[in-house]
Parts: sequence; C-alpha cells; structure tokens
Amino acid sequence: MGFSITALHSLAAFCLFVASAFADQPSVPVWNDVTLPFRPINITANGDALWVCGTNEMIVASSDGGRTWNVKHQNPDGDVLLNIAFVDEKVGHAAGTGGLLLSTSDGGQTWTNQVLEATVRQFSFADSRNGIVQLGRATPSLLGYHDQPGTPSIVRITHDGGDHWADAPTRDEKFHQFPDVLSVVALDPANYLMALHQPQGEHIFASTRDSGKTWTAKHLEDVYVSTVFPHAGEYWGFGIQILERKKGGGYSAPVVVRSKDALAWAQALHGPKEWSSCVSQGCHIWDGTIEMLYGPREKFVALPQNNSLTARWALALNRVCTVGDLVRCASADYGDKPQPKPAPPAIISVGNDGAGFSEECLDCKTERIAPDQLNGFTANQIVASISIQRDGSVAKVTLDHVPNQRMGDAISQQLSKWLFEPAHNEKGITIESHKVVPITLLCTSIPGVPQMSGCTLTQFTKHGGGEAIPDTPKP
Repeated sequence: MGFSITALHSLAAFCLFVASAFADQPSVPVWNDVTLPFRPINITANGDALWVCGTNEMIVASSDGGRTWNVKHQNPDGDVLLNIAFVDEKVGHAAGTGGLLLSTSDGGQTWTNQVLEATVRQFSFADSRNGIVQLGRATPSLLGYHDQPGTPSIVRITHDGGDHWADAPTRDEKFHQFPDVLSVVALDPANYLMALHQPQGEHIFASTRDSGKTWTAKHLEDVYVSTVFPHAGEYWGFGIQILERKKGGGYSAPVVVRSKDALAWAQALHGPKEWSSCVSQGCHIWDGTIEMLYGPREKFVALPQNNSLTARWALALNRVCTVGDLVRCASADYGDKPQPKPAPPAIISVGNDGAGFSEECLDCKTERIAPDQLNGFTANQIVASISIQRDGSVAKVTLDHVPNQRMGDAISQQLSKWLFEPAHNEKGITIESHKVVPITLLCTSIPGVPQMSGCTLTQFTKHGGGEAIPDTPKP
C-alpha cells in the first residue's frame, strides 16, 4: 500500500491547519498544585520572588512564579512559622510558635533566630533594627488575621534588631478597654501603630511618633479598621464603615483609609466595593478575583474560579500563588473591571473556621457533612482523642459517641487535617502531645430543602453540666 505525493501534501496541510486552529484557541487558566516537603501556612512576595513558610520551620522560595521552589531554611520537628515578610530585597523576617523569630539580611539565603517568650502572633519591621511584635497564645484566628476577642497579648518594640524589647502600653488606662490587638505596623524607626478592638465595641488606633515613648489614641467615628499595612510612608487601613447609623439602623460598607501620622485619616479615593480579606498587595473580593491596591485607578486580577483562592496569597511575575491545604499557583489576567461574581452555591455551607475547639489549634477548620436521612434537628456530643506529632500535625484521631460509622469516618477525615501549636518540654524542644477535644455535632434536615440541610462541627457546649477533659502532653 502506498501514498501519492499529493495525498501526503494534503495530509500535511490538514495537520498544520488543525495545529494552527488549536494554537489560536486561548488556553484555559488552571490552578497548578505545588508539592512541598512540609505543610504551608503563609506566603508573601518580595520583588519577583514568592516565599512560603510553614511547619518544621521551613521556608521555600520561587523565582519563576511558583513553578519551581528551593528550600532556604528548615528545622525538622521545629516550630510552625505563621508569617513571613520582607522590608526590602535583603531584609526579611519570619515568626511563629514557640516565640520563634527569624531574620535575614541577605535576601533569604541565610536566617538567624531568636526566641521570645510566647508565640509571635504578628510582626512588622521598618528595617533590620526597628520593629514591633505581638506575642500571645496561638489561635485559629492567626490564619485569618484577626485577634481572638479577650485574648491577652503583649506588644513589644525593638530598636536594635531584637536584642532588647520595650513593652507597648496595651494595658495603660487609655488602652486597657481595647485588649484585642488586630494589627501592628512599624512605619519607620519613629512611627508605630496598633489597631485595637474593644470586645463588642469600638476600634481605635494607638500610635507613637517618638519611637514608643508616648502613645496617642485615635477613634474614627463609625469606622472599624481591622487590617493595616505600611505603604510608601503611609498607613493604609482596611475595614468597614457603618453608614446611615444616625438615621436609625444603618448598614456596613467596605472602607479604605490612609494616614501619614495615624492622627489625620482620609478615605482613599477608591477601594474595593466588597472583599473577604486583604493582604499587603490587594484584596480578595470574591472567588478568583483580586483588586490591586495603591495605583492611580482600579486594577483587577482574574484567576480560575473554583474556590482555590484563599485569604493567603501573593503575586509575582504575573502569577498568583495561594496557600490552603497546599500551595496552588495560576497565571494572572489583568483588567479594569472584575470578572463576574460566581452564583452562590446550591448547598449552603455550614462549616466552622475552627475558633473555639482548642486554645492551641492553629488550623482547625471544618466543613459541611451530609446528614443522615432524618427530619428535624439533632445535637450529639462527641469526644475526640487526638495524638499530635512534634510538628503540630495530627497523627491519630479516635472518636467516642459518634452516631454511626459513616459520620465517624467523615469527622475523623476532617480532624486529621487539623494543625496544633507544637508542645515543648522544659528545654524548649518540641514534643509529641495528646489532646481531648469535646465537640458538638449539629445536624439539620428539612425534607425537600437540601440546601438547608447539613451537619456541622462546633465547639463543645454544656447541656446539663459536664466539663472538658484536660490536655495531657506525652512525656
């Protein structure tokens, strides 16, 4: 059997046409999963580089938009790095549980450490020597950039790179009614700010212009700023504003404010019309959509809309990487308008962000569980016995008082993904531990209304008495 020269030319022309047709079609953007040798916790960008920190004191960097990663620091069975940030191309810091504070002066190639007396919940440095930290027990809110109401914490300032620290006056008379620390910012060696919250009440700014010698309180009427970042010599605050309150009722809307001295604040000319969270580069407004900050006009980034984008993301080299259970990266598509907001899900989510399950729990999210075939409402008290490894991850889950095997398997699967603050012995070395966590399983099932049916895990509530079983670290 043979082919004529004419037939071969025709076949070649057809193949070239098909290849050209596929080449002309725009590629569909996708999130690419990144496999790392540790559990990622947070991410930042420094110029064209992306940096991720997490368990085992590990820090990795990517210089190609998240396609490849290189390990820059690690300590097997070490503490959990909760945050990482850079002042410039050379100076950066990372911090987390066990009071660990790492610093670099060579662009992240080497890191030196010091240990403070409690978990470094958040930090901000103006340069290699001048910075501010918040210390306190780790909570699930650490991964959502909010303080736990009523959580005692300490704020300290250094002017020599951490050799010496001075307390900020969070417990002074004019600030003691605002115990919740939402943000800390070091603008320059002289100017520092704390965003403080009064439980069930107002927000204020506490600021100093003389390196911490004196502090001034500033309250913005009907404005509740929870996140503040430094940018180009100014404080930029993000929160909500209550409108029409004086006319009765009122409603909230996002607000962006800026100030050079933390005393005179002006509303930014533009800002997101809505958002779920903000980082120093921009605000996550809805699924797969980011609004960039600080420019002369609004600028939006479109990403694949499959619920992969979390509150922890960073952008470099026109690529966005986001941290969830793992790291995912995708190409960024810029535009002057946001991509359409996705339709709400048919099934209403009834998950939990993890607050309240355990004081030492860093990441204890839960998700909706399909209910059994029943009508009405049920509540079951479950006891979870959790073995925790040195890096804070869960080794084993044992449940008591579960309604059935299917529900027990679903609960165990979720709890096995939890992350705890590592326990330490008297020498400060991480050790294995064990926790007993009482949990309430709430289920609602309405015949014919599946979007209103589901089960969720919540913190333990007492019904007719009962006490939580104390934690017992392993020797």
